[in-house]
Amino acid sequence: MEFGVFIGAHNLGRDRSDAQLFRDITDQAVLADQLGYDVVWLVEHHFNDYNLLPDPLQMAVRIFERTPRIHVGVAVMILRDHHPLQLAGRIAQLDALYPGRFELAVGRGSSGFEATRFEREMDIPTSRAHFLEHLEVMTKAWRNDEDWSHHGRFWRFPSTTVLPRPVTRPHPSLWLSAVTPWSIYGQVLNCATLGVAPKVITSPFRNPFSYLAEGYEEFLRGLSETATPRPAARFAVNRTTFIGESTREIDQAMEDVLRIHRGLYAQLEGNELYVNGKIQIRPVEHEIGADDVHANVPFGDPRRVRDQVRPYVQLGVDHLSCYFDFLRCAERVERAMTLFAREVMPAFHHSEPTQAAR
Repeated sequence: MEFGVFIGAHNLGRDRSDAQLFRDITDQAVLADQLGYDVVWLVEHHFNDYNLLPDPLQMAVRIFERTPRIHVGVAVMILRDHHPLQLAGRIAQLDALYPGRFELAVGRGSSGFEATRFEREMDIPTSRAHFLEHLEVMTKAWRNDEDWSHHGRFWRFPSTTVLPRPVTRPHPSLWLSAVTPWSIYGQVLNCATLGVAPKVITSPFRNPFSYLAEGYEEFLRGLSETATPRPAARFAVNRTTFIGESTREIDQAMEDVLRIHRGLYAQLEGNELYVNGKIQIRPVEHEIGADDVHANVPFGDPRRVRDQVRPYVQLGVDHLSCYFDFLRCAERVERAMTLFAREVMPAFHHSEPTQAAR
């Protein structure tokens, strides 16, 4: 199994500047490269300090320039907020500069607050149709070396060619995001419609492992119905993760994850509240508790975390993206990343940390 590091770009404290946040993100990405992780995943969000990264492609370039090996991805790029031709060109340029190292995961967006301010509110059927047509335009833009035109429901344009051409063919690495088991199945069918390799990334959030297993069964059902062999597909999971060596460390991390989940569920449930760009963390309708965390995510000492990661491998997960970045302190994030790489990854992973990280 491959391993990634998910960076949420949270800047909820009042003692860290935005510039320092971006330096911390860079340092964590460089460390992830040294420790042998496969991908650094960034977010795209706007107008708030809960996920303070409105231009992840710019940050990806910064990371690429400081690392020799690791892939950088965005999970997720919110398609409604971009013109498909413009985004296709920007991704192609990244691929020309750093061939094969960019991972693009795309989604419809989780924040109604952002959709309202970008004037891109849609009902669910319209949002789904918009998403699929956006991907149709982008994949055509990457594949076509000659002029082509498009006359669809959401976009219409005369003959054009997107330049530069991507180096990675038939297109740069593309993942479709999903949350529910049903949507995982639907994204596999969407991949077949688009003629792209089925690569699905999901975030089960606080749901139990059984919910993830149900999603994986839907992934396999989609592959079966589209006659796609399992080795031709990829299934990735983004999961809150913490590893520590003392009870104090683990208890402190629990306080942090419960806090960060309140902000997440406010976003997912449409109850976000920001004042001058600062998120107001409040109790949410469906609170997550410490028992839920311990039962459902890799969280605890090294032995416990190894035991909790093993079922992901046994299920068939190809890539586990570890979300350490809920911790309040950048040094604690880096410590957890390092401990996980040394105590957990060697049991399931193919690569070794570099000399700089030993």
